[in-house]
Amino acid sequence: MKIASIGMVLGAGWAGARACTSTSGPGISLMSEFVGLSWFAEIPGVIFDVQRVRTLDRAPDSPPIRVTSSRRSTCPTATHDTSA
Repeated sequence: MKIASIGMVLGAGWAGARACTSTSGPGISLMSEFVGLSWFAEIPGVIFDVQRVRTLDRAPDSPPIRVTSSRRSTCPTATHDTSA
């Protein structure tokens, strides 16, 4: 489903239409091959990468710690090629 959605976004961008898709943290990894293609071919498209955040349970006198399952380091260079 993730691969098909980014493929449709890139097809619409290639044809000149506006399109977007959304994903959660691990889904951006599945889309990375098409994202690399769009970067090299300069095809416009929008991906909303929604990250999950949760708070760890700690002692009552300690401040809460927020933990994310984000892939922020993956998004700027989301491609399987080594030249990006």
